[in-house]
Amino acid sequence: QGTLAKWWYVATAEPPLRVLRARIMQAQHQFEPAVSELHLALADEPNTPDALLLLASIDEVTGDFTEASNSCAKFAQIRPGLAALACAASVGAVTGSAKSSYDTLADAVAHITTLDRAQLLWSLTILGEIAIQLDDPAASERLKEALALDSRNVYAATVYADYLLSRGQG
Repeated sequence: QGTLAKWWYVATAEPPLRVLRARIMQAQHQFEPAVSELHLALADEPNTPDALLLLASIDEVTGDFTEASNSCAKFAQIRPGLAALACAASVGAVTGSAKSSYDTLADAVAHITTLDRAQLLWSLTILGEIAIQLDDPAASERLKEALALDSRNVYAATVYADYLLSRGQG
């Protein structure tokens, strides 16, 4: 936020700056202002993939599952593929479709044709989270696969640490 101080309060900010500000707000758990920034960014540029994914993530965390699902669907129209499936699976897992969400995303990961490491890592971490929810022992392997791609990824490391602690292995 300090780096952006000069632009932090610019009311007429361009969408990329709004998305960046929203990402910082999200990290600080300032969800309402982050959502406002994202809506403004999307009003200017409705097909901003980063804004849609971040909005889906925030909406999922805050329990607005319909909006999260809508953002994932809009993202899928713009960027169909693994990230879109991961977005939908994440929301599906908390709205009663954990098993089918897991199966769909696992199949996509198994048949991936292009290697975008960030998308794959995110997808594997979501698979790990869903497997934990399903009490599936594959959770450990999915999270290890994610961490093998980037052992410093905070999201994957946190999910795996929580998983180990919940099983008395930490």
